[in-house]
Amino acid sequence: MKNNAAQIVLQAPRRFHTKSLLHQLHWLPVQQRITYKLAVLTYRVRSTSTPVYLHRRITECTCSRTLRSAAVPRLDKPFMRTDFSKRAFWSSAPTVWNSLPQTVLISDSLTVFKSRLKAKFGHYCLKSYFYLTWDEKIIF
Repeated sequence: MKNNAAQIVLQAPRRFHTKSLLHQLHWLPVQQRITYKLAVLTYRVRSTSTPVYLHRRITECTCSRTLRSAAVPRLDKPFMRTDFSKRAFWSSAPTVWNSLPQTVLISDSLTVFKSRLKAKFGHYCLKSYFYLTWDEKIIF
């Protein structure tokens, strides 16, 4: 569906490689888009404490000793028995949050957080995208 939408938006030929179109539109692959949205939602919940029902589900990791890593805000990941329960917000949000680099986590505002997060995902996406040579570029 996303590939078809990219072809429609850019008016590309039907048989054109869609990964280059997604790159041209700066669209993330589906799994990375889900991770991006989950990270942004977790940031909003942590910074504003709303909605309350989600804020109650995430807890910050507390260390009994003073460690260098204590400056980085990490979340406790609850134990889940089934794969289905691992997809719930209170289980997947700490997993995504704890996987982010420190430079993203210490953002001052939501816009800074989003830009750093998009740059992080863009860096990883660029490695997997198909690149066109100058001769193969489509001119619209």
